[in-house]
Amino acid sequence: MQKSFLGYRRENGRVGIRNHVIILPVDDLSNAAAEAVANNIKGALAIRTRTAACSSARTSTCTSVR
Repeated sequence: MQKSFLGYRRENGRVGIRNHVIILPVDDLSNAAAEAVANNIKGALAIRTRTAACSSARTSTCTSVR
């Protein structure tokens, strides 16, 4: 059996793969958690969001919880 993987050969003859890990929080309350996860995964990137947790469709729910 021949060993193989999905990757590419670099100009210098070495091989590489293109794996990206991006952590996308669903609201501004999740930004800190997303960054904590990204800090524990080498090469991961957390993309902060500005979307408020109590925005648009969830406003009535958030208001009633307060």
